[in-house]
Amino acid sequence: MSDHPWIPLTESKPTEKHANNDKHVLYRMRNWSMSARWDHIPDESTHWQMMVDSPPTDAAARWEEIKERRFKALLKQEFPEPTVPNLLIEATLRKFYFHD
Repeated sequence: MSDHPWIPLTESKPTEKHANNDKHVLYRMRNWSMSARWDHIPDESTHWQMMVDSPPTDAAARWEEIKERRFKALLKQEFPEPTVPNLLIEATLRKFYFHD
């Protein structure tokens, strides 16, 4: 779902700057909606709307997110109280945790 308003195609057409990271916008037809490339407007569409970006499909990016969540969970487990010394040691722990 998008927070952007529906724009009648009679008023304006989408451009590449309106597209998400897949180069798609959402088009509304009479009784349904579909996403398609910003420059391939379906014949039956009456309105268009900007869409949010798709989640990353890069496995490396997902793995980095997983490692970060695990690090934060471990940090909270080992140092449950957010004290100043714990915050200062986080940078050092991060170096060792994320060392390849």
